[in-house]
Amino acid sequence: MILKFDGVDGCGKSTLTRAVAESLSARYQVAVVSEFTSPVLYATGSAMPVPVATLQIREAALDPAFDCDDVERQLLLHFLSRRKNRVEIPHLDALHDYVVVDRSTLSNYAYAAAIDPKLAALSDLAVGDVEKANQIFWINTPVDVCMNRMKDRAGDAVERKGRAYFERVRELFERYALAHEATCTLDGRWEIPMLVERVVAIAEGRTGDV
Repeated sequence: MILKFDGVDGCGKSTLTRAVAESLSARYQVAVVSEFTSPVLYATGSAMPVPVATLQIREAALDPAFDCDDVERQLLLHFLSRRKNRVEIPHLDALHDYVVVDRSTLSNYAYAAAIDPKLAALSDLAVGDVEKANQIFWINTPVDVCMNRMKDRAGDAVERKGRAYFERVRELFERYALAHEATCTLDGRWEIPMLVERVVAIAEGRTGDV
């Protein structure tokens, strides 16, 4: 089963991803991966990633010092998301009970269209047909809370865009999340243990517990 977690930077996504993976690992075989990490290779039958030194795409795309405009950045990030869903996530899914993924293809739509609505067409072209997820958990956290959590970070090229940009991203996340049948909305103001309990109950099919 593939579980993905998404939302605005600072929503608690990565923290919840790790906590859910740790909880499930007590009873299941679990792989943890990020939708937008640079490509890796796997030996046949292996779940151990082998980084490809010449393909550090994510690092270049998000480096504030790299001369990369928004359209170029989105092209690179869309490519990473597409490859992850076509190649790496299916490989890991075949070897584990659960694959827990930091971000989903919803991020492509929300972050790109917040730059320019016309970029939604890029998302349709690049990732509109490749989503691999049994459940996407959208963490709905107020932008004020997200910005406060990010204030002490150095910030990558996207995180430095500021409040107005992230307000647009959150609005778009809400629109796309509600339209996607695999999405479950979580209240990002809840404490992590409460969110973990809800997510694990859904993952295990205990719908009466949530």
